Amino acid sequence: MANTAQTPSAIGGAIDRLAGSIYGLSPAHAPALILKRLGIATPRRRVEFYTLDRIVRSMSEIRGSVLECGTYRGATLLGITHLMHVRGLRPRTFALDSFEGFPEPTPHDAQNDGVMHPDVHAGALGDTSYEDLLARIQLLGWDDHIHVIKGYFESTLPLLDQERFSLVHLDCDLYQSYKTCLEFAYPRMIPGGYMIFDDYRLPENVYPGADRAVDEFFADKPEKPTRFEHPQGLRSFVHIAAQ
Repeated sequence: MANTAQTPSAIGGAIDRLAGSIYGLSPAHAPALILKRLGIATPRRRVEFYTLDRIVRSMSEIRGSVLECGTYRGATLLGITHLMHVRGLRPRTFALDSFEGFPEPTPHDAQNDGVMHPDVHAGALGDTSYEDLLARIQLLGWDDHIHVIKGYFESTLPLLDQERFSLVHLDCDLYQSYKTCLEFAYPRMIPGGYMIFDDYRLPENVYPGADRAVDEFFADKPEKPTRFEHPQGLRSFVHIAAQ
């Protein structure tokens, strides 16, 4: 008799496809368990997503592209796209990550005593998969406007030289990564757009390099990082002024 037992991966794939089908019936009313299964961030499940959720819902129009630097497993990317989708918006969206973890940190990433936090080292957050994220995006039917680009920012950002951005989410942790992304994205921002910084001035202070890079960059800019006055509003952002 043939062995018809399914492997755990086959069962998981079937569950994902079922979740994708349920989501497709009514994205705006998809149950929380379905969103969780699909890896879509929500403020209910990830309190740090509150700031992005509030900003995306408040934007009256999305005239430019969306950029995320530091995508990891894609929860925030999918959360942003979900919010856009239920509003009937499908902006070009670019997700950049090495999918190999951090590059080598620099002295700017050390704590004030000169010691790196244990989570700050080459290869950190490398436990992710480019292929898995592409499969999830395809499952949701978003592969026509989400472009995932693998590689370090110095090599991948120049591919987007002609883009202009309405929304930029920086979750790139390290000093040089933030500096590279800020220098590239800020001049390409559409007035009225937003830049959100996932690692800036957090209570845990794991990534002081992010603090230093953001403070240095905006020292001579009209915008200054701010936060929402809400218990979950721990992520900082800038609202781009008219040029």
